[in-house]
Amino acid sequence: LPLIQSQLLKIFRHLFFNFGNFNLKVCNFCVHCININDSDYAGIYGHDVCCIYACASVGNLYYQVHYKGGKWLPEVKNREDYAGIYNKPIDGFMIKSDIKQLTYRVHLRRTNKWLPWVTGYNQNDSTNGYAGILGQEIDAIQIK
Repeated sequence: LPLIQSQLLKIFRHLFFNFGNFNLKVCNFCVHCININDSDYAGIYGHDVCCIYACASVGNLYYQVHYKGGKWLPEVKNREDYAGIYNKPIDGFMIKSDIKQLTYRVHLRRTNKWLPWVTGYNQNDSTNGYAGILGQEIDAIQIK
């Protein structure tokens, strides 16, 4: 039993973590984030993120995803919908708040590397407008 509990804690460490005043759910694997910092992340390394479902306890969150081989999907506000298409990996992500500027980044599954932090919200700006490299699957997200 202690070994099983230890393994579960390791799994839950990747599923439940702190993300400030935000609540972020990353689906295919339904990862739930609660607060913001730069040491925890939403996602499971090695498993593509395909959907995002987020809200803020104060103010509003607006977010968009680009799915691999496809296009940018419509902007989502809070939990009015979710961003993504089930079982289609995302390769671009952007998020903004009407309360404060967010800094965010993504981890790429194939390269096993975090990309630099970005602050923008512009699908035409691949340097600071969104996180990701189109064509390369995202498996984790950090927001601070």
